[in-house]
Formats: sequence, structure tokens, C-alpha cells
Amino acid sequence: MNPTSPHLPQDRAAYIPPRIQQEMAKHMEQTLPANLKYYQQSGGYVPPNVQKQMAQHMEQTMPNHLKEYINPYMQQQVVPQHLASVPLGQPTHFTPHPPSPSLENAVQPLHPFEDQTQAVSQPQQISPQMQGPQPAVQPQAYGNQGPYEFITNPATSERPASMLPSLLNGKSLRTRIIVLGGGLVGLLIIFSILKGLLAGSFDVQPFLAVLQDQQELIHLSTEANQSSTGQASLPASYQGFIATTQLTVTSVQSQLITYLALNKQQVSPKQLNLKISTATDTQLTGASASGNYTATFQQIMSSQLNTYTADLRSAYAQTTGKKGRAQLNDDYKQARLLIKQLNQAGSTPVG
Repeated sequence: MNPTSPHLPQDRAAYIPPRIQQEMAKHMEQTLPANLKYYQQSGGYVPPNVQKQMAQHMEQTMPNHLKEYINPYMQQQVVPQHLASVPLGQPTHFTPHPPSPSLENAVQPLHPFEDQTQAVSQPQQISPQMQGPQPAVQPQAYGNQGPYEFITNPATSERPASMLPSLLNGKSLRTRIIVLGGGLVGLLIIFSILKGLLAGSFDVQPFLAVLQDQQELIHLSTEANQSSTGQASLPASYQGFIATTQLTVTSVQSQLITYLALNKQQVSPKQLNLKISTATDTQLTGASASGNYTATFQQIMSSQLNTYTADLRSAYAQTTGKKGRAQLNDDYKQARLLIKQLNQAGSTPVG
């Protein structure tokens, strides 16, 4: 705000409605930077450069319907502080020393750009800050910086040494790293616990039933391939089915055991062999003696494959993990191919 403007007398005498004054005061209270708000509220001397910054801030931020009152508001609310604090002829820089007692009752001179007539006919409005006694300005030690260095050069103003929580203030770098690292580890542990609670416990029983079916199929196909009874009794059309069953079922069983191990589930050999039936082996031996081995083998393998596919469907329905469902789906497709191959071997005429 340039105090030499030719409209200063009119601005000081201009009428500002109380509602407008309240809006402008509220706007400045909410938006004015702290360094400028200090001068607005102090009621003391406001340097010209600070007046200019306040006026520029008002021009940039105030609504359009308030901008026409900026000059009168500055002349009536801010400049009177400047005039009341700086006698005529005194330098416009701030002095930290309080005024001399001999000047306390001195009559304040008129502004150098006002004549006597204007001062009488256009009385100056007194801001609320000027109605009470002005507080004495206490001397301050500024060192090598000026009193307004924090305005003209904000980068040099003092800032807190650290924005970290008070727990870490004053601590060494090593201590801070240890504290932050420990906090991070604690958060990871809590997250893992919550994840486990939300996901629920892993149900291994459906997978165990599938593994036991696979173990029985491997046992039956191995016995038919290695025993003299199986080799002598089965037609050549079954040899391809037996070899495919051994290879395919052994492979998918190994993959399923690996999947369970990744989910912290271990399966012992004793658990795998629970479905191997000695009664089935005895039935096949008796069928060989009676000359009915091929039909009996066909019936037993068909029953085992049907049980296997049913357990695969049940396990798939009870599993939520994507990898587990994908593994069970692949195993089911392989089982369906084995059933098809078994039926083709049984329908092939004996040569």
C-alpha cells in the first residue's frame, strides 16, 4: 500500500459497512500468513513493505465484492498504526528502544500529505486497536539479522530441528533406525497374524483324501505291471493304460504334496497308505486263479478312478486358494483321461 496515493484522505474517510469490515477481518484472520497476521493484531508499527505485502495479499485472495474496500480498509485499520507509532521526521525503520518519557504526552503531528482543513472536515476513523493503550515494545536481540529478516528472507528463519515424534528427538541416527526398524517388524507381524485370522486355518483333509486315492492307483498299477500274475493275465491293450497311470498319477501326487508343503502342511507315508487294501490284492490273486483276472482288474480300477474323481471335485469345492484349485482342476482332467483309456482297453477285442 503506497501511503502517498492522492486518494488517501478519501480512503480514510470512506464509509465501510460493518458487515464488510467483519468479512474482511474474518478473511484476513483465516488467510493472512503468520508473519503478516502478527502486525495486523499487534496494533504497533507496520513497516511500509509489510503494508505492501498485506495489500497484495488482499488483492490476490479477497472476493471481488470486497476488493473495492481494500484501500479504505488499509488506510483506516493498518496505516493509523503506522502513523500512531512513528512521529514526524522519524526514520521508517523499526527501533527496539521504547519511546522517550518526554514524548509520551506529545501531540501527534498530522500526516505530511494532509492539510489542516482535510483533517478537520474528514475525521479519521480510529481502529479498535487504537482505542486502548498501546503496549510498550520490548527490546529484542536480533544478532546479525534485521528484525524483519524472517519476512524478506523466509529461508533463513528458524525452524524446528526435527519433525519426528518427540520420542526420537535428540536421539542418534542409529537409535532412530533401530526404533523405526523395530516398529516396521512389529507391523509386519501384526499384519501376518491378522491375515491368518481372516484367511482361516488351512483344511488339509480334502487334499489328504485325494493323495490316498492317488497312492492306491499307483499301488494297483505297479502290482499289475510288475507281478507275473498281472503280466500273464492282462491283454496287451491294458499295458498302455498301466504305464500311463503310473507316470501321470505319480507326477500329480508329487505336485500336490509340494503345494501342501508351501502351505505348511506335511503328509507322512503312513497317511498316504491308509487306503491301500490287502483285501483288494487278495481279490485280484483269487481272480487270477479262477481265470477272471482281466474283468476283476477292470472293475477295481474303474471303481478306484470314480472315487478319485469324486474326491477331486469335493476338494476343489472346499478350496479357496487359486493355486490349489488350479492343481485340482488339472488332476481331474488327467483322471478323466485315465477313465477313457481304461474303457478303451476293456473294449478292445482280445487277439
